[in-house]
Amino acid sequence: MKIKIVRQMCLSAALILALTTTACSPARNKSIDGSAGDMFSENIELQNSDTEVETKNSETVSDSILQPTDTPKGEKGTGQPAPVASIEVPIYTINQNTQEVESVVALVPENSELTPELIVDLVIDSFDDRLISVGIENVTTDKDTVIVSFLNDYAPLINVGSGVETTILDAIAQSLVDNLKDEYPKVIFRVEGKEYSSGHYLFGLNEVYLDGTKTK
Repeated sequence: MKIKIVRQMCLSAALILALTTTACSPARNKSIDGSAGDMFSENIELQNSDTEVETKNSETVSDSILQPTDTPKGEKGTGQPAPVASIEVPIYTINQNTQEVESVVALVPENSELTPELIVDLVIDSFDDRLISVGIENVTTDKDTVIVSFLNDYAPLINVGSGVETTILDAIAQSLVDNLKDEYPKVIFRVEGKEYSSGHYLFGLNEVYLDGTKTK
């Protein structure tokens, strides 16, 4: 009798265990299926995110690519600006060996206007190239005459001998007359608005140094 009861109890326990296992299995499967679904959704989101990053990177790379530009005007694909057209202006300067006047050519832009100031500047620049600093206060005109006024603390007033002083005066005067003879055939030299006076020369306030209509 006891054995029969024990067997029935065992069968009941086995039945309960089977029912419990059956009831729990769907829940586990459901949990697993839910986790898999979540992981699948996350993978989809990651893939979409990666696609968006790749798209943005592609756009960034595309934007950073240099586009060809038109060749600027005046250039012909060389990267160099077109040379400026120039004209030759004959002037006079000093020969460093003989210290006498010599003829040279200066280049100026083609559209430059030949004025007394420009001519004097070209001559002064040529002396600067030869390490002689000539000081000019101003360059003015009066009717048919160019008046060049020197500074008293530069050549030709100081630091040069009579030979170099003469060459400076001749170079300026001849350059002016040769280039502007039709309009300004005469040249007067002064020192800071007063008569020209150095240790070698003394000229009156309105004394003409060179008259292109005459022989000096």
